[in-house]
Amino acid sequence: MVYGGRIIEGTPHIKKPKEIEQIIYPKLSEVREMYREGKIRSNLANVTPLEKYLAGIAFPLNIVDCFFVR
Repeated sequence: MVYGGRIIEGTPHIKKPKEIEQIIYPKLSEVREMYREGKIRSNLANVTPLEKYLAGIAFPLNIVDCFFVR
């Protein structure tokens, strides 16, 4: 699933958790290449949503349900 959004105020500050070694922002062509090389953990689960989003296919956020509501 790909989440889209826009910044409505301020400047985002992304902090990398200690457990994550590196954060990368690849282009779609690079993601496809990583998939072909077997370097993507969840295979097409990462590629297909990106391709759909870039093709203009989007769904409202309320289709996602949270099962951990208290």
